[in-house]
Amino acid sequence: MNMIEIDIFLGIAVMIPGWLTLWNLYNLFSKKPKNPIWAFFLTTGIGLGEYILYMAFFKETAGDWNESILVMQFHNTLDSAHLLSFLLPCVVAVLGMLVIALIPAKNLPPLVAATSVAAVLIGNVMNILYAIQIGKNMTDLPLDLLPFVYHFNLLILSIQSIRKQIVEQVALMEERKTTLRHKWLAPLYQFASTVPNMTIFTFIMVIPIAIVMELLLILFGQ
Repeated sequence: MNMIEIDIFLGIAVMIPGWLTLWNLYNLFSKKPKNPIWAFFLTTGIGLGEYILYMAFFKETAGDWNESILVMQFHNTLDSAHLLSFLLPCVVAVLGMLVIALIPAKNLPPLVAATSVAAVLIGNVMNILYAIQIGKNMTDLPLDLLPFVYHFNLLILSIQSIRKQIVEQVALMEERKTTLRHKWLAPLYQFASTVPNMTIFTFIMVIPIAIVMELLLILFGQ
């Protein structure tokens, strides 16, 4: 690539993720999100494409940690022997996020809803761990912050999806006047009922608890 092509590529690479990030942040904090489905698909699709291109052009990998590479190359972020065991849970996590983002809670069987929420939780953990793993190769700041924007947007989308699922589940249980099967679920339901009125900052602070609570209510409360 010549310098003009690189400048054009970098300009597009910065503007599009920046626009998508602002869109996702608006939807995260707004009570009336704007086209969240479009935001979801554009973020995951365009973001992944740019992520792959950036890593291919600027962070060329050429072997596992125990193999010799050239000075300007990097070792593979993930060992090739364990690549599939990482990618499969990631694919399942994205599918889980897609399910709870697109399908209303009332149309989801409890087992599907619980599996999807659990998959998103696992995906968040792997997303954070992978971002930490690539950090050792990101020395050209601020340019190398671009891949982390994608990781950040995935976290935003997952928070939106989980909050949407909890709010819809609470509304569904109230609509159906669900009687809890076990008394120990009552405090969980009371906690879940406060989620729609929580600020997004408060929800983020309690999101691990909220996810576990949601799983228990889905599996044992209906």
